[in-house]
Amino acid sequence: MGRAEARGAPFLPLYLRRLSVLLVIGFLHAFLLWQGDVLHLYAVLGCLLLLFRTCSTRTILLSAFLCLWIPAVHAAIVAAPRELRRADPQLAPQVAREDTQQEQERRARQVENLRVYSQGNYAEMTTKRARFWTRRYSSLDHYLGRFGEEFVLFLLGLYAGRRRLFENIQEHLPLVRKVLRWGLALGLVFTGASVLAAEFAPPGVLVNILGDMLWRVGAPALSFFYAAAILLLFQRTAWQRHLAPLAAVGRTALSNYLLQSVICTTIFYSYGFGLYGRIGQPAGVALTFLIFAVQIPLSAWWLRHFRFGPVEWLWRTLTYGKLQPMRLEPIAAA
Repeated sequence: MGRAEARGAPFLPLYLRRLSVLLVIGFLHAFLLWQGDVLHLYAVLGCLLLLFRTCSTRTILLSAFLCLWIPAVHAAIVAAPRELRRADPQLAPQVAREDTQQEQERRARQVENLRVYSQGNYAEMTTKRARFWTRRYSSLDHYLGRFGEEFVLFLLGLYAGRRRLFENIQEHLPLVRKVLRWGLALGLVFTGASVLAAEFAPPGVLVNILGDMLWRVGAPALSFFYAAAILLLFQRTAWQRHLAPLAAVGRTALSNYLLQSVICTTIFYSYGFGLYGRIGQPAGVALTFLIFAVQIPLSAWWLRHFRFGPVEWLWRTLTYGKLQPMRLEPIAAA
C-alpha cells in the first residue's frame, strides 16, 4: 500500500487482484493437498484490512486488542445456551447424552481419517477434504474463531508498516528490545498457563475457553519474541552472515509453505510413505526441524538463479496478467 501511494499509483485494483489469486491458490491447496490451508483466510483478511487503511495508529492498536477477545466472546455466546441447559436438573441428562454422542462422532471421524489418509486413495482423500472444507470453512464460526489470532497479526503488521519499523531498525531499537522482553515474559506465562489448564484443570467449556484465550495471547507473544531476537542479532555483524539465509526463506515463503504440504503429505499419506498416525510428538518435532533445515539452503540456492520462488512467480504473473521475468541475468565478465 505504502509503496503504491508513494508513487501516486492506484493500488486498490492491483491489491484486490493479488488477493484474488491468493484466494484461488488457497482453495486449490485446501481441496487438492491439505485441508488446513491458511492462504484463503489471509486473502479474506487482507480485504478486511482495507477498512483500516486510513485509521490512526492508536485505532489500529485498539482494534488489535479488541480482536483478541472475539474468539472467546463468540465461544461463550455459542456455549451459553448449552451450559444453561446443563445447569437445569431436568435437562442435564439430555445434554449428557448429546455430549456422549458428539464424542462418539468425533472418535468415529478420527478413525475414518486414519483409514482414509493411511490406506485410502487420492480420490477418497480429495472427497474428504472437499466435505471438510465445505462444512468448516464455509462456516462463519470458523472465521470468527480464527479472527482473533490472524487478524490481530495483520493489524500489528499494518502498525509496523505505518511506523516504518523495518525500514529503520536502528531508530526503533528501544521498541524492539521492549518487544523482546515483554514477548518472552507474556509468552512463557500465557502459554504455560494454557498448557497447565489443559493438563490439570477439570474439563469444561469455561476451562476450554480460558485455555484457548491464554494460548491466543501467549503464542503470538512468543512469535514477537523470536522476531525481536532475530532483529537484534542481525544488528551484530558477526551474526549477519549466519542469519542471512533466512531472508531467502522469507522471500520464497509461499513456495516453502506449499512445499511443506507436498513433503508432509508424501510422508504421511498412503500415496507416499503412509506414516499417518504412526509418528509421535518427539519425532514430529525432529521432522519439522529437518524439513526447515533443508528448505533454508534450498531457498538460498534457488534465489541465486531465479528472481522469485516458483509459486511467487506464478502469483505475480497472474496478478499482472503477463509473464514475469524469472531467471536472473548472468553477470557479464569485466
